[in-house]
Amino acid sequence: MKTKNTKVILSVLIVFAFIITLFSTLYSYPTGITGLTYRTGGQGCSCHGSSPTPSVTVSFLNADSVGKGQTKTITVKIQGGSAVAGGFNVAVLNGILNVGSDAGVQKIGSELTHVSPRSFSSGSVTWTFNYTAPNTAGWDTLYAVGNSVNLNGGNSGDTWNFLVRFPVKIYNTTSIRNENEVVENYELKQNYPNPFNPTTNIKFTTIKDGFVSLKVYDITGKEVATLVNSNMKSGAYVVDFNASGLSSGLYIYKLTSNDFTSTKKMTLVK
Repeated sequence: MKTKNTKVILSVLIVFAFIITLFSTLYSYPTGITGLTYRTGGQGCSCHGSSPTPSVTVSFLNADSVGKGQTKTITVKIQGGSAVAGGFNVAVLNGILNVGSDAGVQKIGSELTHVSPRSFSSGSVTWTFNYTAPNTAGWDTLYAVGNSVNLNGGNSGDTWNFLVRFPVKIYNTTSIRNENEVVENYELKQNYPNPFNPTTNIKFTTIKDGFVSLKVYDITGKEVATLVNSNMKSGAYVVDFNASGLSSGLYIYKLTSNDFTSTKKMTLVK
């Protein structure tokens, strides 16, 4: 009889421990979670409280506009609430989200979230990530939800809120004009004006029909814009480049046409 009672008590304890562990996992999500934004219905961080809290603000920095097809580093920022530690979930309507240089960010499916809660500093907590815009000019939408928790072992006092929809303007970075000139050789000319803010012209010539690539790189060698990437007739062309989505600095542009390759430097000053 004693053995039977012991087994029953042990079984109850195991079930109780499982329930506690499950509850803790569901409410804390120590390694991040996705699918909480208005992109997928607006579930929100309900494990940290049943309703969003207006005192918590979630915002995007450096996200107002991006050139079509360009990749931009964006910051998500959380303020207010319990302000001990925070977590986030970011989604996008049409573009592509990727982890950048922030080791505290991870990608699950097509969305981003935190790797672990991050401590607040000076009243806010931030993460950075990479956003690649669609190849069509117009508008895209970012979505976010963020929590501000007190890490007291439960959800009492935890707060959260949505950034319901954030519009991102996708602008044309280039227009290409054929100069109708007779060309005798391949050439990539210096952009004009240089330095520039935020637009400049790049002229090049190609003497054979074929595939042409004209790309822009930052000083570290990272591609930041594709200006031409298609088959073209021989001739002289001028590309109007709009660098509104880039930061001030030195950039390198590279032309590849058949067996010809040339690079030059240009400076964006804002």
